[in-house]
Amino acid sequence: MKTISMTARVRGQQLSLQSLPLLSEDTEGVTLQVQFSSRWEAFPEKYATFWRDGDQPVALPLVEGTAEVPPSVFKDETPFYLHITGRNGKTRFFTHQICGRFVTRE
Repeated sequence: MKTISMTARVRGQQLSLQSLPLLSEDTEGVTLQVQFSSRWEAFPEKYATFWRDGDQPVALPLVEGTAEVPPSVFKDETPFYLHITGRNGKTRFFTHQICGRFVTRE
């Protein structure tokens, strides 16, 4: 059983993946770790939203910049989209979306 980490960086509204490791057959979990610029300090609630074309988005609360990615997202090699949302009361702040793909090494 193995858990791997994917990492991302957010500077203002720019989101970039820093690492998206290859999965293996014994990968049981994937953790998303996001590093935020100081602009995001004004947003105590942060969410990572994953989706694929035609699927419902999955919003994951980021606790101290970290969230567990559901298996429905990482067990499929179909490309996914990701963006980050910050909330402070009724105020929301978004990054642009990025596209990635989990790959299982053979």
